[in-house]
Amino acid sequence: YLCNTRNTNNMKTNLKQHIAYSKSPELFMKEQWFSFDAFEKSYHLLTPFDYQLDFINSVHENKETLVIKSRQMHISSMMALYIAWYAIFNNDKRIFIVSSGLSTGRRILENINHIINNYLLNSDDELSKSNPEIITNGSTHFVFSNGCEIKVIAPSRTACRGYHIDLMYFDEAACINGFDDIYISTKMATSKIITASTPKDDSYFNELYLKTEINKIILHWKNHPEYSKEGWYENMCSLLDNKNIDQELDCVVNQKKEEPIKSKVINFRIEDKIYNKIPAYKKENMSEYLRELIKKDIAV
Repeated sequence: YLCNTRNTNNMKTNLKQHIAYSKSPELFMKEQWFSFDAFEKSYHLLTPFDYQLDFINSVHENKETLVIKSRQMHISSMMALYIAWYAIFNNDKRIFIVSSGLSTGRRILENINHIINNYLLNSDDELSKSNPEIITNGSTHFVFSNGCEIKVIAPSRTACRGYHIDLMYFDEAACINGFDDIYISTKMATSKIITASTPKDDSYFNELYLKTEINKIILHWKNHPEYSKEGWYENMCSLLDNKNIDQELDCVVNQKKEEPIKSKVINFRIEDKIYNKIPAYKKENMSEYLRELIKKDIAV
């Protein structure tokens, strides 16, 4: 994981800090973004890069955000941090995560769990009384004592219908089956949407990025202090073909190809007495004449 890390200290978060965090997800990221080392069974504090702080601020300030990204820009980890902040410092909020598969969504939820647990465990006694508790802790669903819930949803065309959603996160949207239906059906009933992906030709995500006028973020590999050093890009290019280099590294968004107009051939016979009544100029382009008649009939 190419990000600065340092060991956590034993300082307890107090009420004054808690209030400051509630007003600034950027400050929360600077001081409370932890990774969990499963081998050492310990937490390490991540020091965010400038592009990561800018990302969190932009997501927070906008109702809807569309993110085009290069590979390995840590967006899932950043969104785990933001969702954890959102759940801790709000009441009665419903948060849904939809990814290309349940396993990916579970990993994001696991990261959220680590960030929240670390924050709750490292709060002083005065703050612990007011912090929310996790009352339901499942592999795809968390419920908190403050009324917030976080749920990982399996991708399906009817996945989120019937809910009002306060925060929706689409992870790798271009790879989600039925993303167009899920997005369209939930957009009107969702207060805040973050949609992120590497581009993918002929995807609804690409079409959405090109045609909508909303907050758009490009997380390009050049924004990353480590990746922008000599050698990283060349090494990644050696592992990919040209198409994947364009999409997964250089964030090239292509227009969705239009479906060809399909036509049907109709065979029919006309009696001579009727055919003789058709004007000569109509007979010269009988197909167009019949199309006009059919259109008039449909309009009626």
